[in-house]
Amino acid sequence: MELENAQDDLMFEVHKIRSDKTEYDKKLLKRYFADVEQLVQDLGNKFEVCQKVVVEDLMVVKSGLLREIASDELEKNELVQLLGWVQSYGDPDVLGNSRLGISTAALLHEQLLLSRITVNQLYDRYIEITKKDIHD
Repeated sequence: MELENAQDDLMFEVHKIRSDKTEYDKKLLKRYFADVEQLVQDLGNKFEVCQKVVVEDLMVVKSGLLREIASDELEKNELVQLLGWVQSYGDPDVLGNSRLGISTAALLHEQLLLSRITVNQLYDRYIEITKKDIHD
Protein backbone atom coordinates (compact mmCIF):
# COMPACT_ATOMS: atom_id res chain seq x y z
CA MET A 1 0.00 0.00 0.00
CA GLU A 2 2.78 2.40 0.87
CA LEU A 3 4.61 1.57 -2.35
CA GLU A 4 1.45 2.32 -4.31
CA ASN A 5 1.11 5.65 -2.50
CA ALA A 6 4.75 6.49 -3.22
CA GLN A 7 4.22 5.67 -6.88
CA ASP A 8 1.14 7.89 -7.05
CA ASP A 9 2.94 10.74 -5.29
CA LEU A 10 5.93 10.56 -7.60
CA MET A 11 3.75 10.37 -10.72
CA PHE A 12 1.81 13.41 -9.52
CA GLU A 13 5.00 15.38 -8.91
CA VAL A 14 6.33 14.47 -12.35
CA HIS A 15 3.01 15.46 -13.89
CA LYS A 16 3.18 18.87 -12.22
CA ILE A 17 6.60 19.56 -13.71
CA ARG A 18 6.35 20.99 -17.21
CA SER A 19 9.47 20.04 -19.06
CA ASP A 20 10.69 18.13 -22.10
CA LYS A 21 11.72 15.21 -19.88
CA THR A 22 8.25 14.70 -18.37
CA GLU A 23 7.26 11.83 -20.66
CA TYR A 24 10.65 10.17 -20.16
CA ASP A 25 10.30 10.53 -16.38
CA LYS A 26 6.79 9.06 -16.44
CA LYS A 27 7.95 6.06 -18.47
CA LEU A 28 10.91 5.59 -16.15
CA LEU A 29 8.66 5.62 -13.09
CA LYS A 30 6.20 3.21 -14.69
CA ARG A 31 9.02 0.78 -15.45
CA TYR A 32 10.43 1.24 -11.96
CA PHE A 33 7.10 0.44 -10.32
CA ALA A 34 5.96 -2.28 -12.78
CA ASP A 35 7.00 -5.03 -10.40
CA VAL A 36 5.12 -3.31 -7.59
CA GLU A 37 1.88 -3.49 -9.61
CA GLN A 38 2.40 -7.20 -10.23
CA LEU A 39 3.24 -7.80 -6.58
CA VAL A 40 0.12 -5.94 -5.46
CA GLN A 41 -2.06 -8.08 -7.74
CA ASP A 42 -0.41 -11.36 -6.65
CA LEU A 43 -0.67 -10.42 -2.95
CA GLY A 44 -4.27 -9.26 -3.38
CA ASN A 45 -5.27 -12.59 -4.88
CA LYS A 46 -3.45 -14.57 -2.20
CA PHE A 47 -5.01 -12.42 0.52
CA GLU A 48 -8.52 -13.13 -0.78
CA VAL A 49 -7.88 -16.88 -0.80
CA CYS A 50 -6.35 -16.78 2.67
CA GLN A 51 -9.24 -14.69 3.94
CA LYS A 52 -11.80 -17.21 2.67
CA VAL A 53 -9.91 -20.16 4.14
CA VAL A 54 -9.44 -18.44 7.50
CA VAL A 55 -13.10 -17.48 7.72
CA GLU A 56 -14.23 -21.00 6.84
CA ASP A 57 -11.83 -22.53 9.36
CA LEU A 58 -12.86 -19.99 11.98
CA MET A 59 -16.51 -20.86 11.53
CA VAL A 60 -15.86 -24.59 11.85
CA VAL A 61 -13.63 -24.23 14.90
CA LYS A 62 -15.77 -21.62 16.62
CA SER A 63 -18.99 -23.52 16.01
CA GLY A 64 -17.55 -26.78 17.33
CA LEU A 65 -15.92 -25.12 20.30
CA LEU A 66 -18.99 -23.05 21.06
CA ARG A 67 -21.22 -26.12 20.98
CA GLU A 68 -18.84 -27.80 23.41
CA ILE A 69 -18.79 -24.76 25.70
CA ALA A 70 -22.57 -24.38 25.49
CA SER A 71 -23.03 -27.98 26.58
CA ASP A 72 -21.04 -27.39 29.79
CA GLU A 73 -22.63 -26.37 33.07
CA LEU A 74 -21.94 -22.65 32.75
CA GLU A 75 -22.15 -20.10 35.51
CA LYS A 76 -24.32 -17.02 35.17
CA ASN A 77 -21.49 -14.68 34.11
CA GLU A 78 -20.24 -17.25 31.59
CA LEU A 79 -23.72 -17.50 30.09
CA VAL A 80 -23.86 -13.71 29.75
CA GLN A 81 -20.46 -13.61 28.05
CA LEU A 82 -21.25 -16.47 25.68
CA LEU A 83 -24.68 -15.15 24.70
CA GLY A 84 -23.29 -11.64 24.26
CA TRP A 85 -20.49 -12.89 22.06
CA VAL A 86 -22.82 -15.00 19.92
CA GLN A 87 -25.11 -11.99 19.46
CA SER A 88 -22.28 -9.58 18.56
CA TYR A 89 -20.22 -11.96 16.40
CA GLY A 90 -21.40 -10.41 13.11
CA ASP A 91 -21.21 -6.81 14.37
CA PRO A 92 -18.66 -4.32 13.02
CA ASP A 93 -16.57 -4.67 16.18
CA VAL A 94 -15.97 -8.36 15.51
CA LEU A 95 -16.18 -10.27 12.21
CA GLY A 96 -18.41 -7.67 10.52
CA ASN A 97 -15.62 -5.09 10.35
CA SER A 98 -15.81 -3.54 6.87
CA ARG A 99 -12.03 -3.79 6.40
CA LEU A 100 -12.34 -7.58 6.46
CA GLY A 101 -14.73 -7.53 3.53
CA ILE A 102 -16.77 -10.41 4.89
CA SER A 103 -20.50 -10.72 4.38
CA THR A 104 -21.33 -11.83 7.89
CA ALA A 105 -25.06 -12.03 7.17
CA ALA A 106 -24.47 -14.60 4.42
CA LEU A 107 -21.82 -16.40 6.45
CA LEU A 108 -24.00 -16.71 9.53
CA HIS A 109 -26.98 -17.69 7.40
CA GLU A 110 -25.01 -20.60 5.96
CA GLN A 111 -23.78 -21.81 9.34
CA LEU A 112 -25.08 -20.49 12.63
CA LEU A 113 -22.62 -20.34 15.47
CA LEU A 114 -25.14 -22.07 17.70
CA SER A 115 -28.54 -23.45 16.80
CA ARG A 116 -31.59 -21.47 17.85
CA ILE A 117 -32.50 -24.36 20.17
CA THR A 118 -29.10 -24.18 21.90
CA VAL A 119 -29.33 -20.40 22.28
CA ASN A 120 -32.81 -20.75 23.78
CA GLN A 121 -31.51 -23.39 26.18
CA LEU A 122 -28.74 -21.01 27.26
CA TYR A 123 -31.29 -18.23 27.86
CA ASP A 124 -33.47 -20.67 29.81
CA ARG A 125 -30.45 -21.71 31.89
CA TYR A 126 -29.66 -18.04 32.61
CA ILE A 127 -33.25 -17.37 33.68
CA GLU A 128 -33.23 -20.48 35.85
CA ILE A 129 -30.03 -19.39 37.63
CA THR A 130 -31.32 -15.84 38.06
CA LYS A 131 -34.61 -17.07 39.58
CA LYS A 132 -32.64 -19.33 41.92
CA ASP A 133 -30.44 -16.38 42.96
CA ILE A 134 -33.51 -14.26 43.70
CA HIS A 135 -35.10 -16.98 45.84
CA ASP A 136 -31.92 -17.66 47.79
